[in-house]
Amino acid sequence: MDPENHGTRTDQCPLEEGGSYFGAVAHDSPELADQIAHLKGEHRAMREQLKRLRAVAGTSPRSSEFRAEVARFVERFEAHEKHESALLEKFFLEEAKGAG
Repeated sequence: MDPENHGTRTDQCPLEEGGSYFGAVAHDSPELADQIAHLKGEHRAMREQLKRLRAVAGTSPRSSEFRAEVARFVERFEAHEKHESALLEKFFLEEAKGAG
């Protein structure tokens, strides 16, 4: 476990990016590779945003800057989860069509 990300939802990023999750999807559906690459880029960006958030929290956790940074992170995370869910839905729907 990465101590930098311990206790955050980004703990799941290495799991998602590994061969058993995104790797399996990319292998079975190569046409989704660009979308998977985009999601992986979002993971990196969210980890960087969390680092900035931690820095602001360490200096002024009650400031408007901190609250704004938290709001931006939550908004970004929710959008990311929607994109990820849409990709998986697309993958499984295509899998079901192929099996039927």
